[in-house]
Amino acid sequence: MIYSDGTWSHNDAFPVIARVIREIHTSTNSFVRHDEIVDRLLSDHEGCALIDAAHRDPENTVTRREIAANMAAWFSQKFTMGTSKWIAYFERKRIRRRWAYKPINRNAV
Repeated sequence: MIYSDGTWSHNDAFPVIARVIREIHTSTNSFVRHDEIVDRLLSDHEGCALIDAAHRDPENTVTRREIAANMAAWFSQKFTMGTSKWIAYFERKRIRRRWAYKPINRNAV
């Protein structure tokens, strides 16, 4: 499924975001904020591949950071809508007006 600007899919991006959240949480043991997810996506091998593929579209006028932020925002939106399979795996709370995540079980999915 293609979403947003037509260049990346939730099915591809969300597992990477979930892994990134677990990795950050392992090192910080705290809720993982939106900006931390975005930063890690931009430095993660899989995250970069997804972002770069979306950014290659010649009609794309957004930055790589904006694409990563959009991916993280869609991850949160699906939680809000109650349609995310990741709800069972992450606790979330608002920090600085953005959703932050913490794994319920680090070994899941």
